[in-house]
Amino acid sequence: FTVATMRFWFAMAALNDGLVAAADLADDRDRARNWVQPLAIFTATKAFPKSQPFLERLAARHPVIAAQIVADSTVKLGAGISRNEAELRVLESQTQICLRSWLAGIGPLASLTKFTDRRGDLLEIRASSTGTMTEIDFMRPGDPKPQLYTIFREAVGPAAIWRRSLELTAGDVKKFVENVPLHQLDEQLLHEDLWNRIAGFVEGARWFGSHVEWDQVDRILSIDRAIAAAVERFRSLYPDGFPSPHPPADTPTEPTSWIPNFFTAETALAKATSIYEMALSVYQRIARSYFPNFADDLRHSAWWPCRMVGVVVRHESKTSDRTDWSVTYHCEPVENDAEIGVEFISGSDEDYLEMTDPEALHARARLMRPHSPHGYWGASDALRFHNSHPATELVRNWLLSDLRDAGCTP
Repeated sequence: FTVATMRFWFAMAALNDGLVAAADLADDRDRARNWVQPLAIFTATKAFPKSQPFLERLAARHPVIAAQIVADSTVKLGAGISRNEAELRVLESQTQICLRSWLAGIGPLASLTKFTDRRGDLLEIRASSTGTMTEIDFMRPGDPKPQLYTIFREAVGPAAIWRRSLELTAGDVKKFVENVPLHQLDEQLLHEDLWNRIAGFVEGARWFGSHVEWDQVDRILSIDRAIAAAVERFRSLYPDGFPSPHPPADTPTEPTSWIPNFFTAETALAKATSIYEMALSVYQRIARSYFPNFADDLRHSAWWPCRMVGVVVRHESKTSDRTDWSVTYHCEPVENDAEIGVEFISGSDEDYLEMTDPEALHARARLMRPHSPHGYWGASDALRFHNSHPATELVRNWLLSDLRDAGCTP
């Protein structure tokens, strides 16, 4: 045994002897993070009632930490077991406990899962067994057919039901992020969506226009009445016309179907900065409004307030006349809201390497955000200037990747 292994086992023994209170861990996120491995050992080796007080509280208040414990304490697949009636009733009760904990953890999204009603209350659970296969049905009052059913072939270990219930909850969270019209959740993304609806009626405006004048907008609204009320919210703010949410490309001087060709280094920098500024601020609002128990564990919000620093790079194709753009960047925690922002420059990949010191950035992050689960991080993205909703796509991709990396979606 290594010293680290012995430390985990002694900590697990402290859990078993009642020397660590579940409520104390739930009240202290940073302390709970330090107990992930001992709790995983404890959950994997003890019966459901022993680990229940810990996981029940952590899943409800810190679902990312609970998901890490469950992932480390179980494996994904199992052969299944046969159950008698008494064991099926126990399974129903345990499933109810687990799902209610995860539902509390996902907060505002609880009512959007398939196994709850419109108020977010858990549906009735019924379990049945055929051989080694157990089926769990979710029943609406008065409806003989299940709203949802799942086949339960549990993973190896006592914590199997925690994992299966997490998978059910996480699957619905992922579907929400994949399918929700994000422009309905945030005013800035609504602006991006409305611009594309309006600009679609004006030739070239989507890519090359800075605004559409209000008399022209009024004619468009007579055709597309569905957006009229939303557009009116912007009229008093922008008297000269409905504005593009991002800087446009340069006016074309020759025909081409490849939109990125129309950007110079200056306009590409302006548009990239605008897209990432919008995405970064929108992400924080959505994460903290719709994922309040996740936000401090998600990569793009764990360091907030923060700023992005990077380089916008132009790429010339060797086989065609197409131009492409990318941005390589990293995130830096800052002291106050006045320092929040996006600081990009035009340059090359080599320029980014020269301006970036990963060791210094990592040390700064550890100093300023000592309890964050994330160290220094950066990324390189293709800039899809031909995309009509670039900030919306970026926010959705960040949410999906951050939730997946945190272990909270498949």
